[in-house]
Amino acid sequence: MTPTPRRLLAAVLATAVAGGALVAGPAVAHNPRETPKGAPRMDLEVMVTPELEGRITPGGTDPVVSVDGFGNRFVVARKEDTQTAVGVDPGARTATRASAWAWTSFDDGLTWQNLDVLPRGAEQLLPQGTARDVTSAGAVTLLAEDRGAVVVVHRVVAAGKGRLADGGTTVVSPGLPGGTSSRVSLATNGRDAVVAAANTGAASTGLARLDPAGTAVTVQTTLAGACDVAADPRPAAATFWAVCTDDAGIALHRSRDGGATFGAVTRLPGTAQAVADVGPDGTLFVLSGRTLTRYRGARATAQDLALPRGEARGTAFAVSARGRVAATTYTRAAPGEGWHVQVALFSPGSRPVWYDFADHDPAAPAGASQPPSVATSVDTDPQGRLQMVWSSTFLQSAELDRPLLRNVFTARSVTT
Repeated sequence: MTPTPRRLLAAVLATAVAGGALVAGPAVAHNPRETPKGAPRMDLEVMVTPELEGRITPGGTDPVVSVDGFGNRFVVARKEDTQTAVGVDPGARTATRASAWAWTSFDDGLTWQNLDVLPRGAEQLLPQGTARDVTSAGAVTLLAEDRGAVVVVHRVVAAGKGRLADGGTTVVSPGLPGGTSSRVSLATNGRDAVVAAANTGAASTGLARLDPAGTAVTVQTTLAGACDVAADPRPAAATFWAVCTDDAGIALHRSRDGGATFGAVTRLPGTAQAVADVGPDGTLFVLSGRTLTRYRGARATAQDLALPRGEARGTAFAVSARGRVAATTYTRAAPGEGWHVQVALFSPGSRPVWYDFADHDPAAPAGASQPPSVATSVDTDPQGRLQMVWSSTFLQSAELDRPLLRNVFTARSVTT
């Protein structure tokens, strides 16, 4: 009997863990528990990775989420480590996939389908890159994947909910010595766009500005450190920010010409890799470790995120069109305990109320030294509801202390 892709995947997993102890977790979602006062009320958790037979899935990890101006949801993710060459994809014509995952949802995150931004059939041939990102503004969504010396950027244009069109592909060469590392960042205001890719060791980051059509690189800039980029969402603004972390702290660079040129503005304290977003009034938000800083009018205001007790990893945030902050993180109360995913939705300056809405279902089992992915991810829709994604371990090798099969989950808040 010729083995099917699903049986092949099961065989690969069995071979990988032969002789080792396994810890299995649930592969299905649950309703959230009672919501604490001040925390966002969450909707049902949904598994984004497609489910196969026998509670086995193709797997996926390191997801990133984005929501466009119509409420279309987009998620990119890395295939599971056991499938770096070819993985199972029930949504593909041949039921196989070599490329990284890309999904979209037209019903507010309830159901998901493949987003085929590559030429038809190419997802079965092109291997996944080392890093990926996705970002949206208005009708435009950009998806980027690092492929070593180049970053491939796909542009998707929406005419409404569920009405997507291919906006073209751009190949960006950051021109950095040593190629690029496992970090890519995207920002767009719906017109211009900036792509940032850190070189090996994250000693510097190459920034490339794309023209409004998203089909040509008009200028390239190199900045010191590992940089995250963000765009001012206001219609008349042409402001982009590059927030770069180096040995001396966090450097803020600003562009007022759509990403064509950047100038140094100021520095902030912090050693943890900084990530950025811009609020609806143009305020820059910078997250480093457990500190969220708001920068506006040459004034920086910092607040502690009051993360839950114990250890927190992979914290992410986004600022909604209402000016509220959505934040997500992995936590564990003590070494040796399981990792959980937590969420908060709060007004800037107020104390976040963190919500372990899936406390019955840890994202990684007890004994796992690391959370199931590098980071969580969150964005907000036009109504101000948050859409979060995270990885959850389904099969863990206790002997190797590493996940063997992970799934991508998502949940949406009901409150704004």
